[in-house]
Amino acid sequence: MNYSDYVREQDSKSEGFQKTVSVLKNIKGKKCLLYFHDDPDGLTAGAIMEKLLEKCGAFVTKRIPDTMELEKFRIDEEMKYKKHDVLFIVDKATMGYYNNYASLVREVVIIDHHPLIGDFPGKCIVFNPSVPNYTMCSAAFLCNMLAEMMGLRDDKDDLLALIGLKGDWAIEPATGIAAPYVKVFYDEMTHKYPYMLKKIKSRPTMFEVNQRAVTTVLNQIGEFYFALSGGGFQYFYNDRIPEMSDKSQVAFAYLTLTEIKVEDYDTFDGFLKLVSFRDLAKKIYDCFLNDWSRSEKLFENTILLKDLGAAKVFLFAGSSVPLMPMVGSVKLYELGSPCVLIMFNWLGEKNGVHISFRANTDYLHCGEIASQLTEKLVAKFDNKGIISGGGHPRAAEFRTRTSGVSYFDALKEFCDIFAVKAGGK
Repeated sequence: MNYSDYVREQDSKSEGFQKTVSVLKNIKGKKCLLYFHDDPDGLTAGAIMEKLLEKCGAFVTKRIPDTMELEKFRIDEEMKYKKHDVLFIVDKATMGYYNNYASLVREVVIIDHHPLIGDFPGKCIVFNPSVPNYTMCSAAFLCNMLAEMMGLRDDKDDLLALIGLKGDWAIEPATGIAAPYVKVFYDEMTHKYPYMLKKIKSRPTMFEVNQRAVTTVLNQIGEFYFALSGGGFQYFYNDRIPEMSDKSQVAFAYLTLTEIKVEDYDTFDGFLKLVSFRDLAKKIYDCFLNDWSRSEKLFENTILLKDLGAAKVFLFAGSSVPLMPMVGSVKLYELGSPCVLIMFNWLGEKNGVHISFRANTDYLHCGEIASQLTEKLVAKFDNKGIISGGGHPRAAEFRTRTSGVSYFDALKEFCDIFAVKAGGK
């Protein structure tokens, strides 16, 4: 089965897919408000979706908030200045309370791949293969499928989808692994981009978490865009690079993605030569590499929290540790299997607590722990959206941001949840 046939097969099985395609077929002349996540998958999804909507004749207003969930106040603010016909929420979780947004905008379309949190938002159109059962893929891939169904998919959409899939760990060309839902697409791309997906010996990237001997040019490009965008964690270097002092690093990353040159790159240097504003982009990437080296040393202080028998749980705690989730993913490889690594990062009074969860086993569901922690702390301190968390079985995030929740309160609630999870094991 080729990719085009596969997409049509998936469309026939998914009501959410069909309804989203129907919206796109009737989008001409409508005003669309497009929100997407600020990590590499969200940005690539946004780039595909913005281009697709414009090709379909829509008027697009795009926004890239720095929170995972989409808060109501952002929509209220936009609607004050312009009445929009369709709201697209891309790669920003599938939340039960998104149902409330159907009273603000005539049509609400959620394009996402994260597990459902709360009740199903039935007043919205939901294209999410992870509802009801978790399906590893990426938002960029889902947007690529939509472009294919509309007959408007092009080579740039394919390259962007590959970067998005790599950014969200749904493919691993260095070990030849692709999630089942995306495998037909990935197999076609191995013929379209053989050099970019070929195993090479070079510096291991943040994505080499199961082995450190080989990488690929796609992995290098994925890491590069993680550095440029801040990875959804707002790791920014405006204070270190004078040219970035008054610029949005996420907007800069998005601009370079929309201007990406479509080629089968055989080296990372060859890719870098064609990147828009490459000198400035290279400075950001160099800052990322320096931070990586510094944080690697800090992770030597990782300790065993509890041996559950079927899995070991390790703990890392630090203060203002840059790139913690990614460096932790590599540390997970060093710790062996099966294990879970829980990382606490105190970011100061202004930015609060950041907790990352990484695992190489499904024994503990990381996303469930992060979601439960969010629910407990929101119930106690309010600040929904500011306090946020969730994710996948083997990777999840939790943040308190400007909510004022103390390190002690976050730690205490986590310990209560973990005690139940661990006790049940």
